[in-house]
Amino acid sequence: MIRLWSLAITSLVLTIPSSTTVGRPVATPRFPLACTATAPADIRVRPALWLGACVAGKAEGLGILRMGQRQPFAFLVGRMKSGRPASGLLFDTDKSYWTARGFDANGKVLIADGNYPKEQDQAWADAVLAARQVGDRFAKAGNAASAAYYRRFASEIENGRPE
Repeated sequence: MIRLWSLAITSLVLTIPSSTTVGRPVATPRFPLACTATAPADIRVRPALWLGACVAGKAEGLGILRMGQRQPFAFLVGRMKSGRPASGLLFDTDKSYWTARGFDANGKVLIADGNYPKEQDQAWADAVLAARQVGDRFAKAGNAASAAYYRRFASEIENGRPE
């Protein structure tokens, strides 16, 4: 594993009443939205909070799954599909990270190493975009401090990718 930021992730299922209608996100000035998100099995930090869109009550698309009650947090920065991790960068509380090309049926990370360059590139690109989108959503909701935090996180991801 490679060391990077002091960030983190978890392994849990969090269910909160959804503020969405079936199949369509609800426009709201409030962020984050409450929805169901399953955390990767490789991370044991709890609870998990999805910072992204919800469709039919489940985490969907690009965003950040933040795990833990206080810093250091664990994070999945990338893509969720129907409330389950799909791909992205997984940051543990010990500053290590994995590039995930996907997750198996048990929620364990499938590593995007040098044998999967296309998936690796996509995971990094998705992570940068996800962190920027989360920062933008916090800004739109009027939370300048969180907006700045996640925009800075996007820059750290973008500039911290190993060669």
